Amino acid sequence: MTDLELIWETFDFLTINIAELEAQHLNNVDTTSIFFATNKSPTREQKDRLRNKLNKCLDGLLVLYAKQIKCIDELIILNNSDLDIPEERGIDSETLIALKNVTFTLLEQMKLARVEYESFFI
Repeated sequence: MTDLELIWETFDFLTINIAELEAQHLNNVDTTSIFFATNKSPTREQKDRLRNKLNKCLDGLLVLYAKQIKCIDELIILNNSDLDIPEERGIDSETLIALKNVTFTLLEQMKLARVEYESFFI
């Protein structure tokens, strides 16, 4: 397997895992919203359980987003090199940079979301 194929396989793997964790995160947010809407006096244990579930998912997303950004950086480097890139893997550098920026924005938004979620658990 070439370096290019390895990086693309890694990117694909990360994308699948990110999609799964994003779906889990949305489910966790819905569960948390419903919980606080229906429980006016939740116990510390209940709140801690929800916080831990949210944080575990957020931790995973932050790690995967960071890894995906590194992967995109490697693709940009290879794309700008003299490497003969197969047509099915050809993508212009501007698109890769845009993808990197979007992924970085998602990473930063998840960091901000974590801070906002903490206010629910005080």
